[in-house]
Amino acid sequence: MKVKKQVCWFSVLGWGLIFLLFFIVNHGTASALPLQATPTAGAVEGEQEVVLRVGGDQSYPPYEYLDNGIPTGFNVDLIHALAEEMGVEVDITLGPWAEMRQGLVDGKYDLLMGMVPTSEREKNYDFTIPYTYITFDLFVPRNSPVSRLEDLQNQAVVVQAGGLMQDYLQEQNFTGEVVLVQDVANALRLVNEGSYPAALMNRLQGEFLIAELGLNNVRRVGIEVQSHKYSIAVRDGNKELLARLNEALYLVNSSGRLSEIQEQWF
Repeated sequence: MKVKKQVCWFSVLGWGLIFLLFFIVNHGTASALPLQATPTAGAVEGEQEVVLRVGGDQSYPPYEYLDNGIPTGFNVDLIHALAEEMGVEVDITLGPWAEMRQGLVDGKYDLLMGMVPTSEREKNYDFTIPYTYITFDLFVPRNSPVSRLEDLQNQAVVVQAGGLMQDYLQEQNFTGEVVLVQDVANALRLVNEGSYPAALMNRLQGEFLIAELGLNNVRRVGIEVQSHKYSIAVRDGNKELLARLNEALYLVNSSGRLSEIQEQWF
């Protein structure tokens, strides 16, 4: 299902790429930086094949999700394109978002495919240059009079557990009930069946799920609650991998591959 694009890819990457080119000129190409190798069964004797352990959200379509147990989505296709530029293999694992975030902190994964950088998150993660923006909106029953978040004070809002909107409602001192779900599709289902008055979630994601699930009693309010840059996250201090990923993002964008992946999913 194709939905309206949110942003020009070049405008998102532009300033980040200027910074990356400055870094390369002053420090040398990121390709010269080493990556820790993980041996695989298929590696030639005496050599090690570099495998990046990639984590992501099992229920964040169309960016990353499981389709019959197979990692699928825009972020998945992008990470394969980046790995090709970097000359490495990837081992992708998708699971509950809160668990995946902790897994990166604990060193279980080398990177998470997509995360919004915030000052709080930067205490535990480093982030690549952004490759898109994501915008959050309210989703309510079709006949609901709700037109802004303030209309829901002392009511309930459904959000993804461990997601940015859970943090946002806490920061805003929201006086209603915050209902947490692991699967964002369930957030929309709960609103569609009238169990809760609203869900707060990624705009593109909500539109995608409404179409894919055939939900006919839920609509997007059409406000911009928040808009954020969206990046790849690595463990705090992993500057070598960060530089390699930034260079690969530049190459994938300049070759037109990023636009091709965008057109496929959005």
